Amino acid sequence: MSLKELVEKAAGSQTCCPGESCWESGDRPPGIAGSREFGLSLIIRLLVSALVFAAALVIKAIPEPWPLIMLAAAAAVSGYDLLAAAILALIRGDYLNKCVLISFSAILAFAIGAGREGAALILLFQLGSSLIDYAFARTGQNVLDAVSCEAETARILRDGAESDVPAERLVPGNRIVIYPGERVPCDCIVLDGGGSLDMTPLGGGSEPLFIAEGDEILSGCVNLNGTLTCEVTAAQADSAAAALIQAVDAATRGGSSVPSLATRFLELYTPVIVVLAVIVAGILPLVYKIDILQAIRRALVFLVIANPCAMLAALPLISFCTVGKAAKNGILFSDIKTIQNAARTAAVAFDKTGTLTDGTPRVASVKSQRMDADIFIKIAAHALAYSDSPEARAIIASYGGTIYIELIEDFAEFPDLGVEVNIDGVRICVGSQALMAEKAIAIPEADKSDEWAVYLSIAAEYAGRIMLSETLRQDAASGVAELARQGVDSVIMLTGEAASSAAKTASDLNIKEYYSECEREQMLSAITDIRHGLPPRRTMMFVGSKDSAGEAHTAADIDVAVRDVQALNSPFTADMTILNGRVSEIATAIGLAQYAETFAYMTISGVFIIKLAVLVLAALGIATLWFAVFLDLAAALAAILLSIRVLNGDGRGGGFKGLLRR
Repeated sequence: MSLKELVEKAAGSQTCCPGESCWESGDRPPGIAGSREFGLSLIIRLLVSALVFAAALVIKAIPEPWPLIMLAAAAAVSGYDLLAAAILALIRGDYLNKCVLISFSAILAFAIGAGREGAALILLFQLGSSLIDYAFARTGQNVLDAVSCEAETARILRDGAESDVPAERLVPGNRIVIYPGERVPCDCIVLDGGGSLDMTPLGGGSEPLFIAEGDEILSGCVNLNGTLTCEVTAAQADSAAAALIQAVDAATRGGSSVPSLATRFLELYTPVIVVLAVIVAGILPLVYKIDILQAIRRALVFLVIANPCAMLAALPLISFCTVGKAAKNGILFSDIKTIQNAARTAAVAFDKTGTLTDGTPRVASVKSQRMDADIFIKIAAHALAYSDSPEARAIIASYGGTIYIELIEDFAEFPDLGVEVNIDGVRICVGSQALMAEKAIAIPEADKSDEWAVYLSIAAEYAGRIMLSETLRQDAASGVAELARQGVDSVIMLTGEAASSAAKTASDLNIKEYYSECEREQMLSAITDIRHGLPPRRTMMFVGSKDSAGEAHTAADIDVAVRDVQALNSPFTADMTILNGRVSEIATAIGLAQYAETFAYMTISGVFIIKLAVLVLAALGIATLWFAVFLDLAAALAAILLSIRVLNGDGRGGGFKGLLRR
């Protein structure tokens, strides 16, 4: 093993701030904490170091220079990894690394005869850092526990007899029994029984989900009533509850937890304080006739305070608590950057279908002068049999009869327009006015409608139209109103509907700005124009459903997919996913992001004020090295413990006022 490898092994994880840097480097061990293990070996080191340190101070009979040697030994036992990490940092050219600052301060303290303060500095720093790491890990684990909804045991059914087994041992094909009040252990399908499920543990809506034989159910939800016999379709590790934990964990790995405005300040903080330390060491003896060694002691306090880790330590946990709180509300952030962008949202654009509405078109009426409505729907359903558009699904569902596939030939679909097909040798077109015009099929002026309609022609002759409608989500109006209270300047609606229909919907929702008759290209162009018109540093959010938006997602800073809890079993491609379909959760997400950002800035500011006070006391000769490191680490520990407040917030009234109300 080379000398460098020995130094790296000795350094361990000391190269990073407690919690913060290890986390964001992506080199995190299992669990949430990127921190050092608070284990037996560390405890023994700190105890031995403390005993040797105490002996050097208390036992007066020890002859010189043994007290100094004992103090150095105490520092070495507790801080050898700190020194090794400092050496590695110097090799990398990272001269202002916290390990370098602390190690240099301790060594210089010994050199000027302040061995007690130097040893105390190392011992207190190591003890404080370990306590911070421990608090970091425990707080993070509490967040995971709050989000986790996995069952620990399951009742497996073998040969008609039930037995309890660990849920993690279930495999696809096993049959299980779930009684009222029990949590579903794995994704499964109902073989016998029925009832309702509480989906809130997965972030679903508050309304119970009614199930019957043949329905698929997700792990993590709670059986409210009725005994269910189910067949496991996925192991616990591959089920929805595990996917929720994995999504939360993945979100915390993406991006820096440091707010954008604070980044420059933190980059300048350490160099400025180090320069001030040099000034203190040089100016005090010249101007105020203070002894040079006393001036160096005061400068060493500046070097200790130059370590920015106390301001950074709580930031990852603030982000993690935000991700966890959001997940409990049915909101999944893809990464930390999305949270920071959400906090600065100035405009929210909705693709109406599937977001402000339930996304399920329904046949409202059939208008045809040539045939009975049932025959008309039957022909349209056959023509649309191979289409997966929302309109096709609605018409086929309204028909409800048998589709005779053998009659369908030469099917062709035109995106956003409709379909053309031969049915039993007759040419049928079903689609928009634009498709009819393209196929030179004349629509009577009286039948042309600005409402949502699907037109049908038979053998190049117009036959009639099907009127479609969709229902606004129950919380659509209140969700839009809540956005304004969260500081969103403009709410925009984008829709493929005609102008008159879009105007009515926008009026019902009190939306001032809307774009009608938007196909994918127009939607992308509209979003790009809106985005370019925003003030600097403000962001735009685009909200669409899984069936809409197309490339329009790429134009906004944040793309949001409004889905349901079934999305947990599919890949997450959006920056933010709403699992319960509620429009109001958009405002909740923005409020949580604003709350987290405000808390982060207040944490940095609070710790900085404490550091500033210590610097003033040090310049006056009041603050000692051990006092500085103690207060610095105490501030970091307090910030970490307070970060759990984010998990207890409700996401409403984000920002400073919302923070004060919690």
